[in-house]
Amino acid sequence: MRTIAVIGLTNLGVTLARLLAATNRVDRLVLLDQDDQIAVGLAADLAASPAPHCEVVIQDPAALKAADVLVVTIGQRFLGQPDSFAQLAGNVQAIQEWRSAVTESGFSGVVLNLATPNEALTGLIQQEWQLPVQRVLGTGTITDTARLHQVVAVAVEQPASSVTGYMLGQHDGNLVPIWSSVRVNGRSIEEPINGHSLDTAKLLVDVREEEYRVLTTVDKGSYTLCSWTLAILDVLLQNGSTVLPVAVYQPQYQCYMSFPAQITRAGVGQFWLPRLYPVEEAQLKVAATAIKTQLTAMQG
Repeated sequence: MRTIAVIGLTNLGVTLARLLAATNRVDRLVLLDQDDQIAVGLAADLAASPAPHCEVVIQDPAALKAADVLVVTIGQRFLGQPDSFAQLAGNVQAIQEWRSAVTESGFSGVVLNLATPNEALTGLIQQEWQLPVQRVLGTGTITDTARLHQVVAVAVEQPASSVTGYMLGQHDGNLVPIWSSVRVNGRSIEEPINGHSLDTAKLLVDVREEEYRVLTTVDKGSYTLCSWTLAILDVLLQNGSTVLPVAVYQPQYQCYMSFPAQITRAGVGQFWLPRLYPVEEAQLKVAATAIKTQLTAMQG
């Protein structure tokens, strides 16, 4: 039985729960929130929809024991506040408040964190909930990588599906485009493509502008993030594997950071080690330092 739990029925959590039910990706959906009424209301909404039905369990932390994946979507309620520290403090508090529920349930599945700051908060979840690093990951720079593909595709007048490569480091912070990994139909962007010579500095600006445009206009990008979450969940619920740029514990940098890693049903497998230019390696070290600083601040 495919069982997925969602902690934090914020706008992001509600969108994800609805997509999971509508796309028939789950047999049992466990919904947990600090507000009982939100959980009750969402369950009633799902029950009355014409979408494929799944069993819905609300406000029962013991149900986590049977969950294959626990998705963390806390914190979106804090995004409207001008003080970013309010969001950070609220997320840390929520992680700590859910600690006993998760640890006492006997949960043994994989945690997928969507909340921000993604890399540092994923590290805090792993520490607070006392889970193996292989079974705790975050969405990291997966949406940043998708936007990188998009802006490169526009620049060379090719479909985004023809672009490969990674944006790594720190989501919502020190993004590190690995230009040495970016290809269009297998060709390096260091050479002219379709008659276009690419300016990597401009491409990075375009990625940030695209992200800002989405976050400030349409539901803070929840659809994009939820769509990529579904793709990750598909891998976690099956026996295959794929390499994705997600937030994982990277021993080389001794912290959680966004890095290409093999994702399997058991969680995080082997790392894919791209060929890094010296400047890219230096930028990843800067990102790691920033993530460690955030985690230290969360730990008080």
